Amino acid sequence: MEYTDIYSCIQILHEKPKWFFQKENIADKLKCFDTIQKVGTPSTIYSLIPFLRNENLLIQNKAAETILFLFRKLKSLNEYAGTLKHLPIEKSDLDFYRTDFDEETYLQLLGIASFNSNGYVREKAVKELARLKNADGLLFILLRLGDWVTAVRKAATEGTLSFLESSYIDDLLKQLPTIDWLLKVGRVDLSEIHDRIIQFILSQNFSDEFYKKIKRLDDKTRFQFYKTFLSRKIPREEQINKISADKNILVRLELIKHLTAFDSEMQKRIIGKFLYDQSARVRQEALYASKSFSPFFNNEITELLSDEAFSVREICRHLLKDKEIDFASLYRQRIANRLFLSGSLLGLSDTGNSDDLPIFEQYISAEKSKLIVASLAAINKFNTDKAKQYSIQLVVHPIKKVRDKAVDILSKNADTETFKMIRVIYVTANYDIKMTILKLYNKIGGWNIVGDLLLSLADENATIQNLGWQLLDKWKTKATRLFTTPPAIEIERANKIYSSLDRNNLNMTNSRTNLLRDLQFFLR
Repeated sequence: MEYTDIYSCIQILHEKPKWFFQKENIADKLKCFDTIQKVGTPSTIYSLIPFLRNENLLIQNKAAETILFLFRKLKSLNEYAGTLKHLPIEKSDLDFYRTDFDEETYLQLLGIASFNSNGYVREKAVKELARLKNADGLLFILLRLGDWVTAVRKAATEGTLSFLESSYIDDLLKQLPTIDWLLKVGRVDLSEIHDRIIQFILSQNFSDEFYKKIKRLDDKTRFQFYKTFLSRKIPREEQINKISADKNILVRLELIKHLTAFDSEMQKRIIGKFLYDQSARVRQEALYASKSFSPFFNNEITELLSDEAFSVREICRHLLKDKEIDFASLYRQRIANRLFLSGSLLGLSDTGNSDDLPIFEQYISAEKSKLIVASLAAINKFNTDKAKQYSIQLVVHPIKKVRDKAVDILSKNADTETFKMIRVIYVTANYDIKMTILKLYNKIGGWNIVGDLLLSLADENATIQNLGWQLLDKWKTKATRLFTTPPAIEIERANKIYSSLDRNNLNMTNSRTNLLRDLQFFLR
């Protein structure tokens, strides 16, 4: 249908008046451009290029608008090259574009032309982009630095160097991913021009204003800047403070990689700060780095024995293994004193035994959700039956984090009794609990859940219905790989529910009708 619409529109756009006195149907042609914007793809650009030189200004401008709309859908270098390489653009066309369109449109058309298969077209496009010296054209100039034609590369090099001015630093920073790409170009060595750009960027004064520019970059680009910065420069104290406070975990981890560039006192300060970082990964790397200063950080490491992250607790126990600490006793003492409760409960689950179950059960009804989750995880380690019983109770807990942990445990230990109790809960459950139980069924999988998924299709809540349909479709896909005999009682139950469904109230679609029809095969 979409192809037919586009094809018909292209035909209409090419239509000429049949008679001398007949007027061109401009209105229909303008509507065709709107249709192409709705259903067209970037490949449609090829058919629209000739209309950029149409005698009618309305058609000419609408063609440019539509081309640029489709052009913006392209996201990668491969997409640019594959779509734009063979467009019917001649070198002389660029002169008309310059005359007929505003600078913003002209610039984007030059960007399109810079990917043309004709080297002369690419060279002229790059020279024009350099002449305009508009930041929006910088990307296209940078991409042509790796061109296979020497003249195009030369034009791109000259154009790039013209942007090495303080007024364009913001734009150069935004293009760091593309600048980094230059080193990956195989056909020509671009390390020299890459170094010149990087040296210029890093020569800027790391002022508050410059830091604000860095902070505005997206996470990926900001990480690339700091990675380059740290590999080439030794930051000052105020710069270290800003880097260590960056919200991107990769930036903070990169700072740890360059610890040895600083004096020992600064290393200690960075490690000390990162031992209490919000990211477990950063805390983990800081612990590894602390080994060089042992036993300087032993107090901090001893405290982190009760970290909520298993990897951190494990490293701490390893670092303190020669201190003859009875870790289980330490955790019991901390729990008794209500110190670092959540992490201490988890730590005791790492090092304790089944005799500690009463300690964990003491906190299964705590007010704080993380204490409940920690206790439930610990109970599950030493007594799966008890954990299952508690999980059935906690599947209706108001806090989602607790319900998720209960689902995780029940999905691995579900039996006939579990299904009976969960199904009773589902009957009177509210929206949140029903959504949780449906997700539990999805994690359990198998023949036992098909009746429950069918039951959700008749729910009063449309969101629950939709989730039921999604999970049922997912179940059908997996059912072809169920090499087990379905329990007769579950198949009988599923058939009864299937027969009771009132399709008039199910908001049926073609795909849903087909899904229910296909299910009959599995329920025979």
